Amino acid sequence: MICVKLSKTSWSVFDITTQAGEITTLEEQAAAPGFWNDQDNAKRAMRQLSRLKSNVAIWTETQQRINDALELAELDDDELRADLEAEANELTQTVERLTFRAKLSGEYDAEDAYLAIHAGAG
Repeated sequence: MICVKLSKTSWSVFDITTQAGEITTLEEQAAAPGFWNDQDNAKRAMRQLSRLKSNVAIWTETQQRINDALELAELDDDELRADLEAEANELTQTVERLTFRAKLSGEYDAEDAYLAIHAGAG
């Protein structure tokens, strides 16, 4: 029987280094013989791995786009100004969306939830 460690993560969405380490650990566990013997635990591990990879990819890509835009801005080329302004606007929206998402992230946010709405008086 393979035991897969699914930690109640204590990282924030901004802690990319820790998340990358957890990705490596989960990938190593997934490659171990007998990983799928416990289907429920394996599925939870794969869901966590997918969430971690998605979060790391989004923040890494955004950081790379910011770095690229800064390098182009350092060239101080008037012909690039319109492209840089468009990229800056897109990056601003992306960062605002990611920041909002980060504000809503917490310990139980990856879990399912039920919402019930009941009509009442008034």
